[in-house]
Amino acid sequence: MTFICGLLALVALAVGACSAPRVTIPTPRSVPAPADSGTLRAGFGRKDITPPPGYGLFGYGPEAKPAAGYRNRLYVRSLVLQDANGELVAFAVADLDLISTLLHRKVAERVSAATGSHIAADRLLLAATHTHSAPGHYLSGAAINEFGSSVGGYDSTFANWLADGIAQAVEEAYRSRVPAKAAWAVTDVWGHTRNRSYEAYVLNSGAPALGIAAPDWLPDDLHRAVNPRWALLRVDTDPDTSGTYLPAGALSIFAIHGTGFPAGSNLYEADIHGLVARGLEEHIDVQLGGGGRHPGERRGVHLFANGAEGDVSPNWPPESRCDPATLKPIRRLGNPRTPRPKDDWEETPPQNLAACLTAAKAYVRSVGGALADTAVRLFTSLEGKLSSDLTIGRAFQTLALADSAHRLGICPKAETGAAAVAGGPDGPTRYEGWKVLGLFPLGIEAGGSAIKTSRTHCQRPKRAFLGVFQKRLVGRLAFSAYTQLAVVRVGDLLVGTVPGEASTMTGLRILSAMKAAAPAGWPVEHLAVLGLTNGDIRYIATREEYWAQYYEGGSTLYGPGTAKLLADSLAGLTASLFGPQPTVRLDTIQAEPGKPIDLWPKKGPEPSSPGLSAECVGDTVAARWFDAPPGSLVLPDTLNIAFQHLGSGKRVVDDDIDVEVRALGQRRQGYEWEARYTPLPGVRAGDRFSVTLLRPRWGGETVEAKSCPGS
Repeated sequence: MTFICGLLALVALAVGACSAPRVTIPTPRSVPAPADSGTLRAGFGRKDITPPPGYGLFGYGPEAKPAAGYRNRLYVRSLVLQDANGELVAFAVADLDLISTLLHRKVAERVSAATGSHIAADRLLLAATHTHSAPGHYLSGAAINEFGSSVGGYDSTFANWLADGIAQAVEEAYRSRVPAKAAWAVTDVWGHTRNRSYEAYVLNSGAPALGIAAPDWLPDDLHRAVNPRWALLRVDTDPDTSGTYLPAGALSIFAIHGTGFPAGSNLYEADIHGLVARGLEEHIDVQLGGGGRHPGERRGVHLFANGAEGDVSPNWPPESRCDPATLKPIRRLGNPRTPRPKDDWEETPPQNLAACLTAAKAYVRSVGGALADTAVRLFTSLEGKLSSDLTIGRAFQTLALADSAHRLGICPKAETGAAAVAGGPDGPTRYEGWKVLGLFPLGIEAGGSAIKTSRTHCQRPKRAFLGVFQKRLVGRLAFSAYTQLAVVRVGDLLVGTVPGEASTMTGLRILSAMKAAAPAGWPVEHLAVLGLTNGDIRYIATREEYWAQYYEGGSTLYGPGTAKLLADSLAGLTASLFGPQPTVRLDTIQAEPGKPIDLWPKKGPEPSSPGLSAECVGDTVAARWFDAPPGSLVLPDTLNIAFQHLGSGKRVVDDDIDVEVRALGQRRQGYEWEARYTPLPGVRAGDRFSVTLLRPRWGGETVEAKSCPGS
């Protein structure tokens, strides 16, 4: 498909969005907090939310591929806290790219019904880790569902399945509440993040004085232009009410994009956040005297949430990025009988793709391990400092962005800038820099022609993608027109939620506004921004960054006033939290999620025998077997396969960064699956591995891959 055809397809999608079914979700009203519990209580939950293969990976736009399988599985982790006065708050952190208002309300409906409305929408903070290797198709706006991946559309079956799984994790945490003690630790972590839009960042008029000083050893200013603050809440519980408190889990907030893996990957993957979460969980399990690497054995739960990461990339090496497809003209003359073929896209060569993904995996393993060590140090530093005297509070409001735009100081019509279509530095799209006939720019770049100062519209100087056609063709609710904000107090930390991706400076200004609204003397290190929470309005750049029209400014849908709106609103919620009555405003929302699709795979028969086989290829052990098709073999039901090095005894299962599982397709013998295990360097010639199927149906069938040639 040529680029022009691609543009026409986008226009057609926009037209379809105008007539898409509208979804209205009234929210259950919150009821007063339960009776006085007498002490701090806490409960944790965890649920596998890895969907079947086939859904489009979300976050890299047209470069994002349909998922063929999974590497690190996707989870939602939850924490419910209840103070001595009975007030409740629920945190849930999911391995997803975004959280839509629609998904949040679907989860809230389910949780409210299961908890007697003690946890309704106003007490539920649902956040995304922002991994770009997670599925889409559940978001509030048609335009986001269509263009966030190479696979477009809204799948209500999947959205409801996802809401069920998240709700089950929150309900598990609610049911498992027991006496608890907790405390916060805060530190600054430098060197693992950098500002990917530094040219826009330096246009800001100055950073608030929040006491964050960068060390001299950082290599350049890009690494200094981030908020390095990491806040970790450690929770110990008394499961048998004997007076003995044991490590149970933690909640962390740290700003880093979920782009350790590039757009070339075609596997579901929890990315850096998944490894950091698991690293602390394994440490907790060791302290508890048991446990293992896979979730069926893990007892600790670590919610690793994101902060103001809108312009903050992991410090990935260049070799870990896969080049996007390029438009290659076919230089061959045609004639009336054989017309000249159209220009077409040339994908990244397989050998280049394999090289960049190998480099990415090595980087993710390295940074994930380093940040997990930081989490362990923070967690350990709180020993002997925990208290049951934590106060819980919340203030919450719904904002009707389009209907109240004038009052809120934002633009009444959401609009995607041309710069957004170019993609971010973590994953540029194939459309970056494209010009009509190679001469006339469309603004698909960072800055430059993406800026249109001649505009007199509210969105000035943003050059709108597709110009006037976007305004005419995209429906009012094609982007999320409703969003939600909250400020939650957990002990001596105030958490302000942002329904999207705030830039570093936007986050700092929000913290400054919240500090001014908090009681006098409230320490700035006791403030945090929880990003990607309860909504999906995309990016929030400052007014100065907006004028630069880099990716973040082009993706700020409601114009240059959006950052100030969030700072002012969160300051107001902060003030209300310490007033006579915290603000709690729950309004009905509407959404137009777009063209309905049905990607959930169909069920089918299971083979009578798995026919397991395994062989070694270099330092990789490859296993194949026949099993139920994806629609029948829903991944969270069970672990599928284990690899064991017979020399060292090291054992890994299909929930590990070194194991890749793919669905290969229907065969005469059954549906064929493949798992590949690539161990760390050091495999020697002649080393042997065993491969075991873990599904009870196959009774632990095992084969050996012998005489591996080694690396």
